Amino acid sequence: MPLEKIVKSAVKTDRKTRAEPRKENETIYAELRGRHADLTQKLASSGLSMKIVIGATGASGSIYLQRLLEQINASEHEVHLVMTVHARQVADHELHDLSPSSKVLQHPDDDMNVPFVSGSARFDAMVIVPCSMSTLGRIATGSGQGALLRAADVF
Repeated sequence: MPLEKIVKSAVKTDRKTRAEPRKENETIYAELRGRHADLTQKLASSGLSMKIVIGATGASGSIYLQRLLEQINASEHEVHLVMTVHARQVADHELHDLSPSSKVLQHPDDDMNVPFVSGSARFDAMVIVPCSMSTLGRIATGSGQGALLRAADVF
């Protein structure tokens, strides 16, 4: 088979294989969005309230923190936000105005008198967004200081 035909055949095959996974991925994403909507609706209608800790570090990506804070209804759930000093600096630089709901309980990272740093506290979930690689490494090794890393250690 001449080289030109092999290349054309490979290009056609490559185009086909790229298009098929996209359709499959779209189906999977649609299913996940549907499941998320169902779970969100069930949680809202059940009257159950969650206790959630949201941490933020100095990694870029403060928009994800803002979007998460917008999606969680702080009127229905107990939401605690702890941000490192660098997280506040990056958020100010990237967003110019990080404005969590007034119902979100905000804590400084150097305050170890917050309830979620105790292993006996009953919290339902914790998320760190954005999470820098240095923070991830400190969590993995248990070598962190501050309320955010202590909370991650006890979760």
